[in-house]
Amino acid sequence: MADKLPSKWFLACAAASILFIIGMKIPVGPEFLIGALFACLIFHLWLRPSKAELGSVATIAVILTVARLHFGTAILPDAGLWKYAATMIGIGSLLVQSAVLPFAGTQFKRRSTAFSSGLACLLFLMFSTVPLILTARYTPLTFDLYLFEFDRALGADISFWTGRIVRSSKPLLYAAAFAYGGLGLDVAIVVGSQMFERKRNLLLVLGAAGAVGCVLYTVVPATGPLFVFSDFPRHLPPAVVPQLVSVDAIAMRNAVPSLHFTWTLLLYWMAGQRQAWVRWTAAAFLVLTFIATLALGQHYFVDLVVALPFTMVFIGLSERSYRVAAVAATMLLSWLLTLRLIPLLPLRLGLWTWLPVVLTVAAFFALLRRVLGPNRTAPPGTASKSF
Repeated sequence: MADKLPSKWFLACAAASILFIIGMKIPVGPEFLIGALFACLIFHLWLRPSKAELGSVATIAVILTVARLHFGTAILPDAGLWKYAATMIGIGSLLVQSAVLPFAGTQFKRRSTAFSSGLACLLFLMFSTVPLILTARYTPLTFDLYLFEFDRALGADISFWTGRIVRSSKPLLYAAAFAYGGLGLDVAIVVGSQMFERKRNLLLVLGAAGAVGCVLYTVVPATGPLFVFSDFPRHLPPAVVPQLVSVDAIAMRNAVPSLHFTWTLLLYWMAGQRQAWVRWTAAAFLVLTFIATLALGQHYFVDLVVALPFTMVFIGLSERSYRVAAVAATMLLSWLLTLRLIPLLPLRLGLWTWLPVVLTVAAFFALLRRVLGPNRTAPPGTASKSF
């Protein structure tokens, strides 16, 4: 055991040094990044660490803060104190976990699971932007106006209407923005509640959905009304001519289907038989994310509809209900091809556009009931079948 001690110290110091350097360079401010870093702390808390370990996290966070202010990359003035604190606490949690991991002994498996789960969330967030940036570069024209007209065919400018209501209430606006930017917290709470007792890799399910979603974004590239209408949601746009529209490449083409809504649906399903507070947390994130995707101008209503069969594909595969997954995939493909090849169809259908929407919602719940069985009233999240 003694001969392994130097190598353990080397690994601990190397990992801590890398994370310290990251703490000196990492951007401070982006809500998604803050949520992912704070999720690392929540995964850490599921280990029920000692007070001394939590004190070490706080101490490291203070050291990182001081070092960053004097030696690290400059921080934007509008970053905000709470964003800075959350970022450094998340890095501090990862640093402490990496330093303790080589000496974990019998707790190595549990500690490595918590550490790798948090790190996986952070790395996925950081590297998932690469395909989105490439998609934006090679799709200068988007289908935003067609998607906007789809919503109008339903009888209302749904995203504008939702945005006005939510922005008229600061508590609701803050709650919606928190849920949208803090998706990583939902992941850490739901996945963390069962990561030590399940064989299924829930993060793999979420990651697979994210990877496939990034590919599907190239089928019907779109950005959301916030990036197309400069005065969203204050003024309803006049009649628009449905056509491909040029949108700045900095606006990522990540609208159809809504991955945010997909992930919260999957997390609610995963939380089905967990503790009550975990289920309520997942439900709150689901509702608030549904509202936020529209109110913040990130999505059109049709994006959320298309997310339903997309979500069901992964639930069906995860439960090994391959017929359900195939039906859901057929529905998903039908939606994407229709939006891509026949984007003017809603203008011809008028209010009849509600028919495919209602049928899709009904099919989603019917397929979900078939997967879960008639005796289950909530998504299981604890099935023994593997993904």
